[in-house]
Amino acid sequence: MRSEYQKLHKRLREQTKHTRDRDIRIKVKLILLAHKLGSVSEACSRRGFSRGFYYKWYGKLRRNKWNIQALKERSRKPKNSPKKTSSYWESKVFKLHEQGYGARMIEAMLKRQGHPIHRTTICHILNHRKKYLRRSRRQKLKAHRRRY
Repeated sequence: MRSEYQKLHKRLREQTKHTRDRDIRIKVKLILLAHKLGSVSEACSRRGFSRGFYYKWYGKLRRNKWNIQALKERSRKPKNSPKKTSSYWESKVFKLHEQGYGARMIEAMLKRQGHPIHRTTICHILNHRKKYLRRSRRQKLKAHRRRY
């Protein structure tokens, strides 16, 4: 048990020398402390983490053959959104909007073309995805610069 801890300690310490990520260092210290003490509960109570936290990261580390890059936080954001309106239909909505049509008229025109998009979806596209619309804003004069 002691030699196993020493091997693991040496391997993880060598890898933590080359990382500047604070979260990874904290997780490595927790795992090494648990191995040193021989008690996960004691190590977690000393460091202020739950046992679930320890087992989650210890499992990831072990599955990745003790490579500490497994301890890096990864995004949980989905890679794609299956119900999102396609960019083709979004561009159609923007083109119709640029011609001066409102959400009701756009809904009716798209319904005639065979692709019914609900009015709330059209409003969402127009209001929340304005990055496609390039409107130039007038620069406001500061209050003290106004002459009259």
